[in-house]
Amino acid sequence: WTELTPSSPFHLFIPQDEELREEYERGWKVTDIFQQNAVGICSKKDSLVFQYTTDALRSVLNDFVHKPVEDIRRKYSTGKDSRDWLVQNAKDNVIQHGIKEKYLQLVLYRPFDFRYTYYTNKSRGFLAYPVYQLFSHMVNRENVGLIFSRNVEIRRGWEHVHCSMFPINLHAVSMKEGNYIAPLYLYSPPEGGERKSRLFKDGDPFKGKERIENFSPRFRAFLHEKYGHNYDPESVLGYVYAVLHCPAYREKYRDFLKTDFPRVPFADERRTFEALSTLGQELIQAHLLKAIPQSLTVDAPPGDFAVEKPVYDAQRERLHINKTQYFSPVPRDVWDFHIGGYRVLDKYLKSRKGRTLSLDEIETVQAIVNVLRFTIDQMQRIDACWKP
Repeated sequence: WTELTPSSPFHLFIPQDEELREEYERGWKVTDIFQQNAVGICSKKDSLVFQYTTDALRSVLNDFVHKPVEDIRRKYSTGKDSRDWLVQNAKDNVIQHGIKEKYLQLVLYRPFDFRYTYYTNKSRGFLAYPVYQLFSHMVNRENVGLIFSRNVEIRRGWEHVHCSMFPINLHAVSMKEGNYIAPLYLYSPPEGGERKSRLFKDGDPFKGKERIENFSPRFRAFLHEKYGHNYDPESVLGYVYAVLHCPAYREKYRDFLKTDFPRVPFADERRTFEALSTLGQELIQAHLLKAIPQSLTVDAPPGDFAVEKPVYDAQRERLHINKTQYFSPVPRDVWDFHIGGYRVLDKYLKSRKGRTLSLDEIETVQAIVNVLRFTIDQMQRIDACWKP
């Protein structure tokens, strides 16, 4: 028998290193670092409401405007209505707001996989739950959000973190868990706009400002006391992103990362904080596809780029999409790289089985290969810099 001492808040009936747990819990939980966060968009009809192109989305929307409900139901195999998604409600939503450019919104559907949806503030409309109160800070705004999960099922290791400039799907990082996002900035609502937030209990924090950082005052006070310097929001996010990508951190705290939101330890030395912040900011820019490293020249034979089935040839470092076409070189560790529950390249291509890759999608695959190569190398640099 092994004597256990289950402790709050989870009272787990499994052996744990209590000293290590206490060390881990001295870190800042991500939900305490940020004032606001929320889960991603819950659509209830992903295959219908998320489309690869604006033309495809417009075609769907036009059908919702002009076709009777039963015709829509048959054409798109929507099945029975549910409490949260009804064909009539979706139709009414589109008719009421109109098919306007401002409602055609890019969404991070899976890692590096962007889709278009019809995005308004209407719940139980075209989207079941658009999470508008949070994503209004990201729709047509300059922003970036940290994506994370809670209570993850770990098989390979903890890998459940990413970032996005756009609203995200509920399962952007993993299918088994609902994924959360915390934007870096909060924007002031328009004149007369809805202000339902604990931020407004003690006056208007946006007075004279278009936006404010989303860090909690208590967390910001901690940073100032620890480092004696007022780091800008991007620097702070860079540090958090670096730590969450640190292999040594992920392995050391593996047992605790799977039970709750991740906690972030802060380096004692200011120079370590700044070094990790720089590495994290570089990684964010790569993951946003804003700064794509070009360490590999990824080529593909000419052809129609029809995706039959992604098959990886490790010996020749080729990622085949059909019998004659492939992307190369794709190193083995790049092919096997996971974000959350997804092998990134495999998921991107499998989602397009039966489709012909557009020029943008071909370039995206090539970019993903380079970004993942950079990510693997950057994680090693972060590991060398991080001091637990």
